[in-house]
Amino acid sequence: MHDAGWIEGKNIRVEYRFGSGDRAQLQKAASDLVASGPELIYAITTGSVEAVREKTSTIPIVFSEVTDAIGRGFVASLARPGGNVTGFVVWESATAS
Repeated sequence: MHDAGWIEGKNIRVEYRFGSGDRAQLQKAASDLVASGPELIYAITTGSVEAVREKTSTIPIVFSEVTDAIGRGFVASLARPGGNVTGFVVWESATAS
């Protein structure tokens, strides 16, 4: 990130929240994160995306390591996700048919 001009504490702030797989903790972490007013949220795992998506429809959410992003309604399609959620998956259930 430094090579691209991003310097933590100067022009970028990185904060972490963890839910440890517990739904109540994920919900609290998502609420705290959204309340902090980030310009972007990077969410790892399906549960994390579900939690932050329930809290905001305006802050961009970038995801990875989710299962069935289309089936869960995170995105309309991988080519044209729409909404405020986008990301990538290693394996999409639709491709397994």
